[in-house]
Amino acid sequence: MPITKYFRFLLVCFCLTLTGSLVAQTDSTGAMNVYRQAYQAAFKDREISPDESNLLKNLQKSLNISDDTVRLIQQEIARSAPHMRDQSGRWPLVMQNMAYGAGLYGWGIPYLLDVKDEKWYVGGEMLSLGASFYLTYQFTKNMDISHARAQMLRYGSVIGLHTAAGLFWLTGADKPKLLVSTLMLSVPAGMIITDRFYRKWQPSLGQSWALTQWGELGYSGINNLYKMIDPQPKEPDYDLDDEEYDREMTRYNDKYEHWQRRKLFLTAFGHPLGMALERHFYGDRQYTFGDGLMLTNGRYFGLFNGLMIWDLITRDTEQNADNIDGLIFRIVGSYAGTILMDRYIRNQDFTTGQAILMTTGEIAGGLFAAGTGVIFEVKNGRIMDLLALGGSWGGMFLTRRILEVPSENQVRESDNLNISFVPTFIPVSHKLIPGISLNIQF
Repeated sequence: MPITKYFRFLLVCFCLTLTGSLVAQTDSTGAMNVYRQAYQAAFKDREISPDESNLLKNLQKSLNISDDTVRLIQQEIARSAPHMRDQSGRWPLVMQNMAYGAGLYGWGIPYLLDVKDEKWYVGGEMLSLGASFYLTYQFTKNMDISHARAQMLRYGSVIGLHTAAGLFWLTGADKPKLLVSTLMLSVPAGMIITDRFYRKWQPSLGQSWALTQWGELGYSGINNLYKMIDPQPKEPDYDLDDEEYDREMTRYNDKYEHWQRRKLFLTAFGHPLGMALERHFYGDRQYTFGDGLMLTNGRYFGLFNGLMIWDLITRDTEQNADNIDGLIFRIVGSYAGTILMDRYIRNQDFTTGQAILMTTGEIAGGLFAAGTGVIFEVKNGRIMDLLALGGSWGGMFLTRRILEVPSENQVRESDNLNISFVPTFIPVSHKLIPGISLNIQF
């Protein structure tokens, strides 16, 4: 928070406290007005910093105002405050739409119009960048586009593309133009649908990141389960004669195409399923963006551990990561890593930088341990797996020891004993004598 704003707010609290202590003794309404003025001064930028929050708590205690009354005052001021448009996520949304413009619409529109001249394709790619920038900029000019909303819109476009492609390929229709037009319509359709959920749920950036993270987990989980239930067709052996090999290869291509179509359609349901699971089990969690990154870290760290453990168990056998055992370790590792990481960060608030440092610490620890094995020419694969596992875990714990992440438990412990000194005036024989009000709560 800016220094000038902090000292201005501190001065307001000091002046209000001078009169508020006396008022609070005789008039609860006056005490509420004192607190209301202080909260209005802090809420002027629509953000309450930790320093402001501490000062407000001390003011509340000195005025002897209940938590329910404070909550009502805060809600009243929040409702009456002028609306401030949040467009912090506007720039990533513009960049996303520019990518779609160049990657899909730039060549897709000339293709649908049966344009033969190549200059229209080249020019269309260039024009689409400028057009998508201008259209998105103008469309969002008077909209609230926070980073959380932009994150939901990005993921909605992915879900739209995946669902449209799955539905199209399931029908087996051999109409390329219909596919391109379907994909072009699916991007805004997916964004509109997820935006409706955003306005309904009003997630923070960390919560929106957690929602999309669990959506990806739902997709990967169904993808791996499908491979277990309906294994991918195997390519024909190369030792067949040419004529027999061609026949088997044609049969394989046909089976593989149908298998891919079924998989693409079914895995599209994983996105909403994963988001529904997050809402059901973790809908009340308050994630910072750093917490959301820690969930991503937990997912991939769990996947890495699952694959390493699978490699330790099956090293002496013929390995195939797409076998049932390999797929099980993938699913269990990803989900267990995410769930356990959620438990690990439950009473902590990680910043973005701290979450990134935790991830890099794990990677550095694993590579350091594996590099040690390479230098000492360790030939045993299981020992190398153990070195990588131990190094990554060591890197995580060592990095966590270095970082200072505040926890809710620490806050509660500090709140067990509260001491506040408040300047006041004591009426004695029709005179006001300056003094200090000492307030101790334990």
